[in-house]
Amino acid sequence: MSHLTFSYHNVSLPTFPKEPLRLVQEKFTQKAYAFFDVLGDETLLAQVKEKTQALHENFTHFVVLGTGGSSLGAKTLCDLKNNPFGAQKHHVHFLNNVDSHTVEQLLNSLDLEKTCFIAVSKSGTTAETLCQTLCIMKALEIKGMDVKKHFEILTENKDSPLTQLAETYLITPLDHHKGIGGRFSVFSNVGLLPAALRGINIRALHKAAQSYIAGFQESASNNEMTHPALEGSFFAFQAMENAKPIAVMMPYIDRLASFAQWHAQLWAESLGKQGKGSTPVAALGTVDQHSQLQLYNDGPNDKTYTFLVEDSRQKGLLPNAYVYTDAKLSYLEDQAMGDLLYAEARATIDSLIKVERPLRAVAFKALDETVLGELLAHFMLETILTAELLKLDAFDQPGVEESKRLTRHYLTDKQAS
Repeated sequence: MSHLTFSYHNVSLPTFPKEPLRLVQEKFTQKAYAFFDVLGDETLLAQVKEKTQALHENFTHFVVLGTGGSSLGAKTLCDLKNNPFGAQKHHVHFLNNVDSHTVEQLLNSLDLEKTCFIAVSKSGTTAETLCQTLCIMKALEIKGMDVKKHFEILTENKDSPLTQLAETYLITPLDHHKGIGGRFSVFSNVGLLPAALRGINIRALHKAAQSYIAGFQESASNNEMTHPALEGSFFAFQAMENAKPIAVMMPYIDRLASFAQWHAQLWAESLGKQGKGSTPVAALGTVDQHSQLQLYNDGPNDKTYTFLVEDSRQKGLLPNAYVYTDAKLSYLEDQAMGDLLYAEARATIDSLIKVERPLRAVAFKALDETVLGELLAHFMLETILTAELLKLDAFDQPGVEESKRLTRHYLTDKQAS
């Protein structure tokens, strides 16, 4: 039984077409979804556990070097328990850009003797990851440190610049699953190793996602067309067909801010093809009530909205006694901070319902590994189903190849001149 409750407003959801669903069921049967097949893989879980224990013996800081799918899923998992203010035994940091200022600040802030760097690239050719890795290796060498001791490399088992670099430094690479692309890699060692290093219960995460996928398969085989993933994909498809090309995801919980960014990549790269798709917008409640809600309520009706809402009522800090001395603050009397957060989520949703914006709310009791596993599984499944409705291949990304080619061309031109 799922821990997620979906409610839709200002939208009608026809029955999901049989043919796209049949194609997805067929691919499940053919084991075409390797990113779901790894769920519950005891060998994978044991390998991650063993590597985590070994790294914990020597390091307190772990820095993931990667971009896009090589980091967003792992960061989503780590944010479940990450304390941005520092009081934790094991810290996991993410460098997902090549802004030298950020990299230098991180290197100057960490105890490098207690830091392990984890370079992640499926292809082994990602320019940003290679640049990060080479620059940090140089910084360690300048300090006379053993690069091999302080580096892990996670990439496909094939000849590439990253595997050649690993060979040069006598680093044994961790194997990136060949059948799993970056944006779908959160349940593989790409997501699990950083998560385990941070203390996430990866077994509970896997179990929840596996159960959610099994529930979908059972519903589909019984011709039950009301599974949330079917409804969600048709919600998205219908919006695209009705000139609503923008999809806003707005969690009312800080620990899911990275989830919205993860989803934005998953959605955009999987569906933005052949003139089709919709533009994902990652927002955060309550912050973006003060920056975007005016547009949502009173601007063009060209968006759909997905709200992720934890039941935070009666949870969190309480105001001090001053609240009872000012009548203007009476609405905060005996209210925890979580009560305000929940009330603001409800108010935003109801205000958009009132002006007939198409939206859905995904509600859950408390965010933990089980709920996060279900959320990840749901939105991966929803993306795949939407791709079938749009008659698209969810797993390629031809639109980014030209940018990669031009980047290398511009750097080569600079060298030539």
